[in-house]
Amino acid sequence: MNRHQLGVITVLLCGSVLGASYSIASLSEPSESTYPESTSESTTYPENTERPTEQPEKTPPTQEEPPQQQTHTQQPDEAGCVIQFNEQTQQEEKRCNDESSTTAQAQTVESSVKTQAVDFVGNLGDVINQQRSGFGGSRLKTTSALSPLGGGASADADSIGDSGRLSPFVVADASQTDKRATPNGQAYDQDSNTLVLGFDYRISGELVAGATLNYLDTDTDLDNNNGSTESTALVLGLHGSKYWGNTYLDGLLTYGQIDLDTERVFANNQFEGSTDGSFHSAELALGRLINHRQWSITPAVRVLHLRGSLDGYTEKSAAVTAARFTSQQFDSLSARASVQTDYVMLTNWGVLIPSLYVAFNHEHLGADKVTVVNGTTPLQQIGEDPAKNYKVVRVNLAAQFKRGLSGFLSYETLADNELLDRDSIALGFRYEL
Repeated sequence: MNRHQLGVITVLLCGSVLGASYSIASLSEPSESTYPESTSESTTYPENTERPTEQPEKTPPTQEEPPQQQTHTQQPDEAGCVIQFNEQTQQEEKRCNDESSTTAQAQTVESSVKTQAVDFVGNLGDVINQQRSGFGGSRLKTTSALSPLGGGASADADSIGDSGRLSPFVVADASQTDKRATPNGQAYDQDSNTLVLGFDYRISGELVAGATLNYLDTDTDLDNNNGSTESTALVLGLHGSKYWGNTYLDGLLTYGQIDLDTERVFANNQFEGSTDGSFHSAELALGRLINHRQWSITPAVRVLHLRGSLDGYTEKSAAVTAARFTSQQFDSLSARASVQTDYVMLTNWGVLIPSLYVAFNHEHLGADKVTVVNGTTPLQQIGEDPAKNYKVVRVNLAAQFKRGLSGFLSYETLADNELLDRDSIALGFRYEL
């Protein structure tokens, strides 16, 4: 082998070694052109794998939307129904089940009877005073009020004011009441008619006593045709008045028996019930007569306490279930401050006395409890607070005739009462024996 051949072999071996080194370097360190291609292919796969993770992020809000509706406030309507969320249908539904209907009407019945008794007894004392003949409510002292007129007028006044010891009287009263709905009670319309038969007996010039026999008939219709009630009451009252000059003290005691029939309508089914009850009350009123010529102002304060109860009863219906109502108790303690202004006018036929009466009432006691039982399980105890503060406004026109006959006509309305609107009219006559 000559030198020329050895050189060629040496060059070929060196080239082979360099080529192998380059190939190894290429495998261990990728070039810039191949690296992006490999990374681009690798990034395509992660994008495909992230797509399933994006779908679960959208599904949780759709599953959480229904529970958000459960935060809606549930407010009973006039029928005692509530808006509730149905988890199965994922929708809000108006539920007027038998329980809510029963308890709502039970409370409304108790509230109606209590309000009726309190209003009747509270007005009975006013009725007794209204029918008493006399100037400015001066309560059988007309002659002294009219005597300064002099002459023939004084003679007429004497003949009008002469009163005997016994004075029977009769008063008829009709009223209409609208009650607004509350979370614990239904709205209703109520018509009441009252007949009062009584007498006053003059024991002395400073002491008068008497008694009344009263009949009260009331029809109540619940709104939305949810039912009705009919009640009658027979009430015995004993009253008396004591005078110290122009200051007087009135007292009134009553005892009444109540007969109540109810009808409740639910899901085209009628539930009927009947029960009895009773109540008793005591009232004291203190006032003073302020007379000036033909004007009279009479400020007064009054306190009335009433307590009563309704017997338990069970409804009757063709439906499968009927509710049982336990005995119900009700109490009221109210105070009244009033002022009455009168003006006397002497005419050829007698005396005409227009007057304006304004009273401010406050109820001290709160709601009473009502228990409704389905089978042996008490369903619910609910109560409705009575109106705490309200006003009574009355206009009255009284007339006194010769030979002991007198009468009056009055209109009365409630003002600033958050629960009730009531208007009433009364007509009364009295004869002094």
